Amino acid sequence: MAVQARHRAPARRLGRWLVPCALTALLWLADDTPFGAEGFALFAALGASVSVCYPLLALMAAEAPGAVVPWQWRAWYRRGRPRPSISARLRRIVYAADRHRCCYCNSSVTPQLDHVRPWSLGGRSSVFNLMTLCGPCNRVKSNYWAFRGGRHAYNPFAGHGNIAEAAKILAFERRHRWSLLRFARAALAL
Repeated sequence: MAVQARHRAPARRLGRWLVPCALTALLWLADDTPFGAEGFALFAALGASVSVCYPLLALMAAEAPGAVVPWQWRAWYRRGRPRPSISARLRRIVYAADRHRCCYCNSSVTPQLDHVRPWSLGGRSSVFNLMTLCGPCNRVKSNYWAFRGGRHAYNPFAGHGNIAEAAKILAFERRHRWSLLRFARAALAL
């Protein structure tokens, strides 16, 4: 059974790219206006842009359901509950998005997943909120979070507390999670 599943994965990936192109071709064939070569070029460009953006749109759609619940409600609900494990598929996607390296110091030693907004403060386990950090950077950042208005929450691991470095790591993670290349690598890992 595992052998069959391995052979089906490339076909699924190919289908993700061919569906938007096929739909665009059908739109062009169904177009009864006399656009000629300009119309074909327009629809070909539309098909190419949609097929490139399709995995990114699928990634954003996968992130959407949890976004409607405010983080304060998630934090209240999670109080005192253990964090569930992160799925192997999500781990693989996040590691691929960050090229199996720490996004802060670029080290490939002991990569770990880190929640940008800590899970204990209502952060979700999603591609947008997870980053790859090396062990030392992850222990320094721990569950640091800076709220609006200058207030912050920080509960570091024993012997690893450095609030200035944790603030730098969080600032870098906040910028890095908007990287289009990171989203493209994550979409290709789907």
